[in-house]
Amino acid sequence: MKKRHWFLSLAFLFPAGIWAQGLSVPQILERVESNQVFSTARLEGVVVVNDEWGRRETAFRSYSQGRERSLVEFTSGESQGQRILRTRGDLYLYFPEAAEVVRLQGAALSESILDSDVSYEDIGGDKGLNQRYTGELVGSEVVDGRDCWVIRLTTRERGVAYPRQEIWVDKELFLTRFAKYYALSGRLLKEFRVLEVMMVSGRTLPSRSIIQDKLRRNSSTEIRLNKVELDLRLPATTFSLGNLTW
Repeated sequence: MKKRHWFLSLAFLFPAGIWAQGLSVPQILERVESNQVFSTARLEGVVVVNDEWGRRETAFRSYSQGRERSLVEFTSGESQGQRILRTRGDLYLYFPEAAEVVRLQGAALSESILDSDVSYEDIGGDKGLNQRYTGELVGSEVVDGRDCWVIRLTTRERGVAYPRQEIWVDKELFLTRFAKYYALSGRLLKEFRVLEVMMVSGRTLPSRSIIQDKLRRNSSTEIRLNKVELDLRLPATTFSLGNLTW
C-alpha cells in the first residue's frame, strides 16, 4: 500500500507528458538547440525556390556566432552580392546595386527573402526556445522512419512570428524532423521538413530541408548545405555594420 501511494504522489508531481525517457521537455529543447547553435559556423549552400513562376537557384554562404550574430551573402543569380546581417536583435539588408544598407523592422520583417517561403523574421531572434515558449509533450510519432517526440510550443511573449508551434523531435538525434508553425488564431502558416542529414563535429545537421508557406499557392523552398565548418576563428569585423558593404 505504501508503494502504491508513493507512485501516485509521483504521478501527481510529474504529470504524464512532462518527462520522456528521463528528460523533461525543457531538457529536450535544450538538446535540440545545442545541435543548431554554434560558437561559430561557416556554411555554403543553395536555396531552391519552386513556385508558379518556375524554379530558381541561388547560392549562398553564411557565418554565425552563437544566437545573436549572423551574416548571409548570396553569391549567384540576380541577388548576387546582397547581404543580410543580424546582430544583437537588429537586422540589416545590403543592396549592392544601390550601395545602400537598410535596417529592417516592423512589417518589413515579414517580407520574403528572394521571393521564397522564408521571411526575414525566420532568421531573426536571439532567444532560445525555452525563453520564448512553454513546451508540452503531446505524444510520439514516426516521421520518415524515425521515432519522434511531438512537442507543442506556446509563446511566452507578444509579437513573435509564430505564437504556436508543433515540432517532431528525433528521439535519438535530437533533431527537429518536422514542424508546423501557426498564427495565434490557430491558422497554419508554414511547414518545415528535414529531407537529409549530415554529421559534422559530432552534431547532426539538416543537409537538405524544405519549407512551405501555406499562405502561398504551389510554393516551396529547399535549402541544401554543401559545406559546413564549425568552431572556426572569424575576424572580429565579420558582423560589423562597417564591414557589410565590402
